[in-house]
Amino acid sequence: MNGVEKTKVATLTQEDDQSQDGDNTDTDNKRPKKKIAAIILGVILLLIALVLVVGSVVTGVSPAEIPAYWADQTGITQNNTEAAMDSEQLYTTFESVPDCTWVAGTTTQPIRLVNAAGNPVDLAPHVYVDVNGDGEFAEDECVWNPVEYDDEGNVTSWGALIAPGNQVSQIEIDREIPEGTYAAHVTFTALLLETHDLTNPMSFDFTVTVAQE
Repeated sequence: MNGVEKTKVATLTQEDDQSQDGDNTDTDNKRPKKKIAAIILGVILLLIALVLVVGSVVTGVSPAEIPAYWADQTGITQNNTEAAMDSEQLYTTFESVPDCTWVAGTTTQPIRLVNAAGNPVDLAPHVYVDVNGDGEFAEDECVWNPVEYDDEGNVTSWGALIAPGNQVSQIEIDREIPEGTYAAHVTFTALLLETHDLTNPMSFDFTVTVAQE
């Protein structure tokens, strides 16, 4: 009887060893699979990141978000980034537009358009003249610095901007205007210095008299 029992114990011990070897083999097989899965996941995340980066580079920012400063503005003492850092105003000061006398037969005309020093915004002024005398200012009556749109009505350009502490004293309008007295209008599009997000605009009415020099 003792011999039989010893044989059984030996047999069971051998089977246990084989079972443990099988478990170790399964564990060893699973480890490479986990590593491969982690590598594949990393590659996928890297590809997604590259797509997002390339997409942002190709798409770029809208032209409406790119500041284009009017070349003939005067009073520039610092660049726009410095102006944004120096500006502590939380409000915007707008200056009304005085009545103008323009010269008939020419398109270079005087006007005073100001972006006050310390303002936290860039200003894009859009000048309208009620040429047909109907009391309204249509888009086709914007004679200087019109807002530009695409076919879907999205803004592609706010036009030229005036930086804080600068002014424009002369503009080149897009047509000759016959002699006479006209209602005129300017709308200031205001864009925050740091982000160029839109903020509250302002409009002023004034009178334009066109006469021979």
